[in-house]
Formats: sequence, structure tokens, C-alpha cells
Amino acid sequence: MQHWKAYFIFSEKEQKGILVLGVVLITSVLLHIVFPGKLKSVKQNQTLNSITHKMFFFDPNTIDSIAAYELGLSQKQFSTLENYRNKGGRFKQATDIFKLYGLPNEAAKVLLPFVRIPFTSYHNSKNEYSKKYKIDKTIWKIDINNANIDDWKQFTKLDTHLIQRIIKYKNHIGFFSNQSQLQKVYGLNDSIYASLKPHLMVSSRPLKPHLLNSNTMNFEAWKSLGIFQEREIWRILLIRKTRGGTIGWRTLVLEFDLSAEQAQILRQKLIIND
Repeated sequence: MQHWKAYFIFSEKEQKGILVLGVVLITSVLLHIVFPGKLKSVKQNQTLNSITHKMFFFDPNTIDSIAAYELGLSQKQFSTLENYRNKGGRFKQATDIFKLYGLPNEAAKVLLPFVRIPFTSYHNSKNEYSKKYKIDKTIWKIDINNANIDDWKQFTKLDTHLIQRIIKYKNHIGFFSNQSQLQKVYGLNDSIYASLKPHLMVSSRPLKPHLLNSNTMNFEAWKSLGIFQEREIWRILLIRKTRGGTIGWRTLVLEFDLSAEQAQILRQKLIIND
């Protein structure tokens, strides 16, 4: 009956170890109570210190990698900035620096006083779209609710990825109720919208879509759905070929981990088996 007491008998060395561990734990708890915001402040200071190498005035619409690194931006942060600009994004005002993905708010606060955006930096970009795509100035209209990917390419000369995003966004909201909703499409900036606006037409109600046959659709037809990437479409065609020329709705949903919204689009636009 007395054997259980043996579990509570410690050597002198073990007693010292328990004492030291107890002191460490108590000290840790007390530090968190006395200095609750200390750890957070240290992390914020590290963020601030990482970008305060050399501060100077800069324009985020034109800054190059060397100047960005001197300001303290990481390679990843500059890549995000460059990618945003390449897709047509522009900083209209200094506070837009807070919208840069991957840049902590504390870092943006340090950079904000040094942001300078000349009038010409943003406003001259309104001519960029016309110069790049050489929009045909003849009279033409495009119904943004019923235009397919080929219609967009023929009239607008927009980048394929941007057209896919337009179609994907339309599918997401059901249909466009007014042309200004196009401005919510990522990558379609004010200059592009201004050039397109005179040519846009919004049907009061989308036409009943022509159903596509999933067993006979070609590459471009799959692409027009605005759901799949090119490499995924090649995979779809390969799967269909290995299964005797047929592919089912469940296969697409499971193989490509489609959302409920994307799965519903397939139901609405395709003649497809379960």
C-alpha cells in the first residue's frame, strides 16, 4: 500500500530541476502579464526596420527593382508590384500603397509619406490601351452578357487571360446589369474601360445559352467557359480520349476540385452525363 509514495520521492538533482523549471514558467507568465504588447511591438519594429534602409520620394507606378530594394521592399513584394502593373493596375493616389498585396500595413505607413504620384504618371496611362491594342475606331458594339471569348478577341484585342476573367466574373454574378460592373474585373483598369465604354452594350436579359456537348467540345469551347486553365483543358481532352470519347460531370468536379458555383455553370452550359 505504501508503494505509491515512491513516485513522489525525488533525488536532490531532480528537485533542483523541478525548481528551475518552475521559475522559468512563472517568469514567462509574469512577462506576458506585465508586457502584453512587447512581442507584437518587436515584430512590428522588425517590419519597420526591414524597410527603413534608405528613404526617398518614389512613384509606385514607375519605380524599378533597384530603387525598391533600397527602400527595403523584398524581392517577392516587388514582384507582386510589377505583376500588378503588368496587368494594367495603376496607383491613382498615395494611399493606394496600402492595397499592395503582401505589404504589411506598418510597412505601408512608413512608405506613405514618400509616395509621390505625378499627374502624368496615372493620367497619361489612359492612352496606353489604345496604343497597345490599336482599337478599331469604326463603329462596333459588343454585348457583354452574350459575347463569347471569340467575340471579345475579334473586337477588343484584349489579352486572353483578361477576357477569361471577364467571362468568369459574368458567370459569377449571373449577368451584367450595367456596363460599369466591368470595372470590377481584376486587371481591367480605367484606361481600358474608357476605351471600351463607347462600344459596350448590355442586353436587358441574357440570351438562352446554346448548350455545348461535353463529348464533342474542342479546346476553344472548353476555354470559353472561363473555368479551366489551358493545362487543365489538355488534361480534360486526354481523360475523355482514354474513356472512349465521353466525360462526366462528376469526373470534372472531382478531378479539378471545382467549387459549387463552377459545378453549377457546367450544368447550365453543357450537355453532360452525371
